[in-house]
Amino acid sequence: MSSNLSKEIKKEPTKNGVSSSFGSVYDVVFGFPGDTVPSSNSMFSGISTDIDIWFRRVDKKDIPSDKEEVADFIVKQFRNKDILLDYHKAHKCFPGKSYPIPRRKQVLYLSIFWFLLSLVPGAALLNLSIKYGNRWLLGGVLGILLALYLASKRLMRMVSLKSSSSYGTSSYKKS
Repeated sequence: MSSNLSKEIKKEPTKNGVSSSFGSVYDVVFGFPGDTVPSSNSMFSGISTDIDIWFRRVDKKDIPSDKEEVADFIVKQFRNKDILLDYHKAHKCFPGKSYPIPRRKQVLYLSIFWFLLSLVPGAALLNLSIKYGNRWLLGGVLGILLALYLASKRLMRMVSLKSSSSYGTSSYKKS
């Protein structure tokens, strides 16, 4: 049954990779109005960050059909994104009308839920290893916790947004 479904999906006509079932594509740009860009470390620390989102709808009929034109179209979109990000960096907002969305209490409840869900099993395993005094189990649990801590620290250092794309710069050369 699944092979028939995959054959049906492959038969679906596309226009340069855009499925015929889609009527449009959304162009989305994220900007951070504060002085610092959020990182994994700041999110795990519970530091609240505001975010500006700019988006526009691109009709499928506005996407060119020739592959060379599509490539130029995509490069133009990335250049426009760079211009938007430069504007946002200078003015701390995107051009046009803004619609602020108030924070909901559900976010707090979900954060507490996921924190407890990730904390309780590890704490229970650590408790069992201490309670029954098995040194190998205790060493294994502490080793796993140390490895997870070091891996998360390394990941936090690696994941940071430093700049936008290089499409809007003179160093970009179309091949």
